[in-house]
Amino acid sequence: MCRDHRFLSLLIGVALLAFHANSKTLQEQILADKNIQQPMTRGKESAADFTQRLKQIIELAEQGSWQEILTIAAYFDARSADSLDYILFQSISHNAPLSVVKRLLQQGATLQPHFINILAQKNNVKLAKKLVPLGLDLHGADLFGRNALHHVLTDFQSKEMFDYLLSKNVAVDAKMGDKDPLYLALKRALTHQDAVYYINALIGKGAPILDAHNTLLEQIRHDNPRVYQSISLPSSINSRN
Repeated sequence: MCRDHRFLSLLIGVALLAFHANSKTLQEQILADKNIQQPMTRGKESAADFTQRLKQIIELAEQGSWQEILTIAAYFDARSADSLDYILFQSISHNAPLSVVKRLLQQGATLQPHFINILAQKNNVKLAKKLVPLGLDLHGADLFGRNALHHVLTDFQSKEMFDYLLSKNVAVDAKMGDKDPLYLALKRALTHQDAVYYINALIGKGAPILDAHNTLLEQIRHDNPRVYQSISLPSSINSRN
């Protein structure tokens, strides 16, 4: 992996974390780190100047200043495809018009595998559907191995996206450590009735019920029996319980 790509992967990973935490703190810390030497410069532009340009991209995307974003994107040549990918990521993260996304793709940006995750977190099914024909990968994972279903099940505010991802057969058994989507849904069921919908849908799609899940199911049965009775468990599990 080239140094340019490692730097951009770091920035995009930080951006995902920042959006997940609803905070720019991590992004700002990385961009302010003077120990990071940015190789993707043009002409005699310094690493500090380039870092400032990346900060500007974030601010413009937040403001929805798409013409200015495209102007900056035009600054980068074909050797700066990673930079264009970062601009595209920020644009998608802030619900850019499809015309802006297409312009960036025409200039050389690419839809990276983990871009679906920010759309999932924001329940932006409309844009996701439009980007699939352009190369959006619904099955991509982030730096921690989480796929789009993990991100939907972070705050359970993206039911439409959840249904869409299941309809497209996004993996229900993808894991981040020992936490797969079913684990996250069962964890929520300890305190929230709405988790039953997600649990039953995942099981219906073939999510395997493992030891960690059985432990949570026992907790639910003990602490929230009404919710437990609403869960459509396979007969093999019910017979054991």
